[in-house]
Amino acid sequence: GIEHDFCGRTHARLALEAEGYSLEPPHGQCHICQLEGCNNPVYYDEREDRVHDFCCLDHAHAAQEWGQWPESNRSCQGHGDPSNRCALPGCSAPRYVDHRTGQVHDFCGRTHAKQAAARGLLSATEAGVPFHWVDRVFSGRDGQPKYTISMLTNHHERYQGIKEQFLSSWTHAGPKPRVLRIFQVRNPQEIYERYLRYRDFLDRNGGAHERRRFHGTSMAPDCMFGHDINCAPCMNPNCAVCTICETSFDLRHAGNATMGGGAARMALRYGNGLYFSRVSSKSNDYASGSER
Repeated sequence: GIEHDFCGRTHARLALEAEGYSLEPPHGQCHICQLEGCNNPVYYDEREDRVHDFCCLDHAHAAQEWGQWPESNRSCQGHGDPSNRCALPGCSAPRYVDHRTGQVHDFCGRTHAKQAAARGLLSATEAGVPFHWVDRVFSGRDGQPKYTISMLTNHHERYQGIKEQFLSSWTHAGPKPRVLRIFQVRNPQEIYERYLRYRDFLDRNGGAHERRRFHGTSMAPDCMFGHDINCAPCMNPNCAVCTICETSFDLRHAGNATMGGGAARMALRYGNGLYFSRVSSKSNDYASGSER
């Protein structure tokens, strides 16, 4: 029945740290073991800053066995619906459900939510797609408009079509490359809505004709985004790949070979513009350093 000043321990700690203070370890009436009859303080994992509900694992099991506490959803690990799995890559546990409110969270628990945040990862909810469509979601560069970059699974509705188009349009001699992974950039909501309005305008005035085309560009030598699945887009302003993800294509760089180091210079045969191709292997001619 005690009313606190904050919604939870994390926000209390952040507020105190901002003022130069530190939060005490769990103490007092609010942190007593939830098993009826036990007055011991709850277990506190200082390394993870995680406050448990019971003083020990035995009391947690006893409370569940006696019907005083809902069973952990960890017992369902690996057996649930893929669309209901924790958003932390590699975890197959189901998402946490608050038994009091029925709210389904994006992660199986607070620890994995914190680990995801530390790695710059978001959940599929923030990417606006079903959970089983993406393997992981990266937040955009710090300080920039909010956008996401998702690594798609083969369950995504567009995955197979993109892969097949890339391979079937590879016409250069020699073996075809192998598609390792596909990423999707999701613009900030206000930009996406602007695009929808413009497309609707074209539909009302003769039709909007969209085509998926390829564009090859360079990559900073030290950037590992796309190659190492644990690496988010880099912060190098000269990395064309990551900068295009952040700000889209920039006409000022048309024909410029300086970004990323050593990209093939575009001849601009048809004048100043942004060049794309229906032939994936043609675009690959301009992907210097990006296919490593």
